[in-house]
Amino acid sequence: MKKIILLAVFIAITSCVKNESVPIVFQNNTFLPEDLENNLYQTDAIFTFAGNDLANSDHTNIYAVIEEGASDIKFYETDTPNINEQDLYRYLLMEIQPTLISDAKIKTFRHTFLRDEWIIMTYKIEDKIKLSSPIRINNLFRQTDYIEDIVIDQGMSGSANFEWSVQSAENNAFFFEIMKDQNDAVLSLTFTNDSHFQYFDLTNVTLNLSQNVPPNLVQDENYEFTVLDIGLDNWINTVHSRAFIAE
Repeated sequence: MKKIILLAVFIAITSCVKNESVPIVFQNNTFLPEDLENNLYQTDAIFTFAGNDLANSDHTNIYAVIEEGASDIKFYETDTPNINEQDLYRYLLMEIQPTLISDAKIKTFRHTFLRDEWIIMTYKIEDKIKLSSPIRINNLFRQTDYIEDIVIDQGMSGSANFEWSVQSAENNAFFFEIMKDQNDAVLSLTFTNDSHFQYFDLTNVTLNLSQNVPPNLVQDENYEFTVLDIGLDNWINTVHSRAFIAE
């Protein structure tokens, strides 16, 4: 797999896919720069990704790692995917905001998009507005795959080594790993460029979002390890997952 430094994670690429559908007719005329006016703001500042829902591919799940104290969460969208996605004047406030379905450490929002487009998420914290990188909604162009192909090696007590396949090296930019315990609490959040991860070894970790040093795995307890294979456009290509019992 080609190596891509972490800075590339948040540089979106413009799609060249032809789209002949009719543009959205917006009733809301609030452009993103209007909401940023007279405010301090930071771009590419939220870890946010999107992919099709497992149970219903018509739905899109948007996952976001949001800081404590964040407020006024908003989503903005373009009327077509064939634009310069870095041009904030192409983003209008979504008339129907995505629905919050999980208010955990990684918040999950759900929305039904009728076409492919770009979106940006924002929130306020400490008198500053933070923006996500542009996310390309690929419901029609490239739907998310769900597979359980993670190989686990528990040769070391209190730890585990995970390996998974790369479905498309061309579309892959990085991996986002999520470890949860049997109470669904998030133990660790990490990014790698490699399709393997040792809990909790930071040797090949390009970014660690874990708030504390994760605890050792406890024998006979249940865990779940999930990997999001994400493209440069912040769309989730593949979700790899595996539930297991610590040995």
